[in-house]
Amino acid sequence: MQMRDHEHEILRGKVPDIRFYINRLSEKDCFNRFRFRKVHLAYLLMQFRLPPFFSSEERYRVSGIEALCITLAEKVSFEGILSELDIRT
Repeated sequence: MQMRDHEHEILRGKVPDIRFYINRLSEKDCFNRFRFRKVHLAYLLMQFRLPPFFSSEERYRVSGIEALCITLAEKVSFEGILSELDIRT
């Protein structure tokens, strides 16, 4: 489903323009959020040959490192949810 231009502008006005800077994170915070150190994230970025930027159908644009970190943060979050579940056999 494609958004009309005026719908896109309304949505864009509600989304804050926040930039992601990996260097602002401490090594400890980086490891806690993504389970990797900064140097390892850079290595993954090169090994996966991710493009410098990703664009969505909604015209959002994120850097390759930001896309990688979003993916890793989702994985860490999901693992946390799984560990909190009370699994009964």
